[in-house]
Amino acid sequence: MRELLRRLTEGSLRWGAVEHAPASPTVWRRITVTVYPPGVTTAERRLLHAGRWWPFAGAVIGVFGMAVAADHVPPVLAGFLAVACYIASCWALHRRTAGLRARSRTVTAVFYRTAYEDAVYGDPVRVREVIGRFRELEDRRAAGDLDPVGYEREWGLLYDSVPEQESLRRVPR
Repeated sequence: MRELLRRLTEGSLRWGAVEHAPASPTVWRRITVTVYPPGVTTAERRLLHAGRWWPFAGAVIGVFGMAVAADHVPPVLAGFLAVACYIASCWALHRRTAGLRARSRTVTAVFYRTAYEDAVYGDPVRVREVIGRFRELEDRRAAGDLDPVGYEREWGLLYDSVPEQESLRRVPR
């Protein structure tokens, strides 16, 4: 139960996040790996995780809140309050995580499929490499081969291997 609660509030990975998503109707797949800086605390991981899901969850909560408030105040006021609370909460979460997001490193691969071609932008090799190396690190931690200090040291080495800024360049096929 404790692990389930941790995964819900912090995400499934201690070191970062892996997001698979379609970016548009022509994009077949986008994979983004975010690596948090070593030393990130539990509270910071929770904030970063909340920053990823809050825009959707906050909108859903806002709609329900607006429906409940509409019974007690004029609907226009309920709508205004819901939108104002949503914007304020998104802004506050964005501000609170700005420094952590700036220090986090990302690597992305975007796979396009159009009527004329298949194209890859970014670095799919590095994406697979980073995911694989972190999976190996997590397996070693789970097996008890690494103490917390060793885990953090290895995390730091992997973090340093990810470039600070990435440009999405087309990869020849």
